[in-house]
Amino acid sequence: MLPPTAMATSAAIVTALVLFMFIATLCAFVFILRLGRIWVKAAASGVPVPMSHLLGMTLRRIPVQPAIDLCVRLRSAGMTAPIEAVASHHLAGGNVALVAEWLVALKAAGLERSWGDVCALDLAKKLPTRVTISAHDVEQLAAQSDLRPRAQ
Repeated sequence: MLPPTAMATSAAIVTALVLFMFIATLCAFVFILRLGRIWVKAAASGVPVPMSHLLGMTLRRIPVQPAIDLCVRLRSAGMTAPIEAVASHHLAGGNVALVAEWLVALKAAGLERSWGDVCALDLAKKLPTRVTISAHDVEQLAAQSDLRPRAQ
């Protein structure tokens, strides 16, 4: 039989472990609940994103909600951008919202380009940063970056 001080010490250790496990479980639950809400929103919008990608983006401190919103917005405009590409452009220091705006504007002007093409222009600082994009801006960008209208 253990002496009373050893029993008190082991009881304190067990209590500390139970408390630690409770706090860790609560944190994991809150974390999964937050990412789960974003994951459900993405899946319901037709943008399938694995939970592991959301977790990786969170650990790399990439804002998950705006990235998913951007992918949903592009999907509703009839275009796609993989979430990995959005995350890597963000990590490269690019302006993902501006790239999305330009993709939509270029598509509306008949100049469909890929996500990578417009990201390259953004990183080269060749995209005007105005929120309102005029036809003149699209023509000017097409001229300076050798974009040609797609043949119908």
